[in-house]
Amino acid sequence: MTDPVYIVLCRTRTVLSRTIHVITREPFTHSGLAFTPELDPMFSFGRLKPRNPFIGGFKHERLDDDFYRHYTDLPGLVMALTVTADQRQRLEALVDQFNAQPERYGYNYFGLAGNLFGRSYQNPTRFFCSEFVYYVLHESGISDLGKPPCEVHPSDLRQLGGETIFEGNLMTYHAALHSHRNRT
Repeated sequence: MTDPVYIVLCRTRTVLSRTIHVITREPFTHSGLAFTPELDPMFSFGRLKPRNPFIGGFKHERLDDDFYRHYTDLPGLVMALTVTADQRQRLEALVDQFNAQPERYGYNYFGLAGNLFGRSYQNPTRFFCSEFVYYVLHESGISDLGKPPCEVHPSDLRQLGGETIFEGNLMTYHAALHSHRNRT
């Protein structure tokens, strides 16, 4: 056993997020992966420029970055997923491949549209957020939901068996984390 990895689910107020929420009726519309409980950084696929939803790709996210910091209320949850040392090493190596060549990867707009309407569209260099999170977890031998990554919704990631360590307003997550640490 080793330190867990962290899956972050949330729902923003962007037009795309609201549209996904209306279509899926699921509580969360975005997902990310982090290696530390501070969630610094989270790895995901999303908009590369906070005000431009049309340019997307692999990115590092932080709850205090340009995109999130204007939110006072960000519904979400953080799950800790226990992995072996070997699984974590494979996962970190795979994420490092994305980090080494972020320009190689784009946002899977067709895949997201297909995902919302029950059609699969996979491209080895294009991902949407939950597709990426599940892809790296699956390729690392950590999880198997029995379907291809392009069919995974953010809320499906709750089925991976991780422990929910926080649920609520993600903008209060760091304060809750520090409060918990001070009590232990």
